[in-house]
This record gives sequence, structure tokens and C-alpha cells, in this order.
Amino acid sequence: MKLNKYIPVAALSLMLLNSGCSDSFLEKSPSDYITSGDLEEVAKWNTNILMGQALGTYSTTFAMSTGGVEGHDDFGQKAVDIATDLMSGDMVIMMKGYGWFEMAGDLTCSTRTASQFSYQFWRYYYRLIKAANEIIDAAGGDEAKPTGENGVYFAQAKALRAHSYFRFFSV
Repeated sequence: MKLNKYIPVAALSLMLLNSGCSDSFLEKSPSDYITSGDLEEVAKWNTNILMGQALGTYSTTFAMSTGGVEGHDDFGQKAVDIATDLMSGDMVIMMKGYGWFEMAGDLTCSTRTASQFSYQFWRYYYRLIKAANEIIDAAGGDEAKPTGENGVYFAQAKALRAHSYFRFFSV
């Protein structure tokens, strides 16, 4: 008699367990990183997604560890500006002590001796170029002529990409 009470409950729980594991409930995109295809799809119904991507890209220019070396002198565009000013002689480190920008001040940051220093610049500008390309792709590609707010973010992304290419090849 007691067994007859539990048979419907067990059958119902088995049916729920089998239906909950189907592939239709699994989200396959986005997985880890939002692709330009995901951005393009979402931008069709929400133009603010490009604004968010653009603002996130701009925050990269002053965020810590954007160059990937996680040092105290890895804080975006101003770190690149300080290092290049030191390497060109526009600025001088009078006293050493904390280790910030010492290789740039001593001019010992060639690609052979300081690969981490070169990697910091390369990764910083590569991240900016990659993010700008994703905005451009989501707005319709390089040859597109978007209008409205998408056109503004498209133009800003093109300008940021051009700036990053120019600065990357001049460092």
C-alpha cells in the first residue's frame, strides 16, 4: 500500500529529470567572450549595446593591468605616454627607488632585454584595436555607413582604431 503512494511521485520526478536535460535549455552563446556576431545580433534590437562596448573600450585606456603585466606602471595610455617620454628624453627620473619606469628611464627596455615591457605596449594597443574592430563589425563592417547612434559609435571606433595603429607603430 505504501509503495503505491510513491510510484506516481517517482514517475513524475523521472519525467522532470529527463525533460530538464534536453539541449533546448542549454545556452551556447555567449560562452566566455562576446563575439562581434553576438554584438551585431543584439545591436539590432538594442542600440545601447554598442554604447556599452564603446564605453568599455574607453575604460581600457585608464584601467590597471591593461597591458597584462600587472605592474604598478601598467595603467593604460598615460603609462605608455610616461614611458615614451622617458625613452625620448622629454622627462628624466632623478632618483631610483620604487622601480616604476626604471627600464624606460635607463633606456634598457629594448625588445631583447625587456620582453615584458614590449609585451605591455603590444597587448594594450592590441586590446584597443580588437575592441574597436568588434564595434565596427557590429555596426555593419568596415564599408558600412550606419546612421543614428550606431553611426556615432562606428565613427568613434574607427578613430580609436586609427589612433591605436598610429601609436602602436610609433612606440
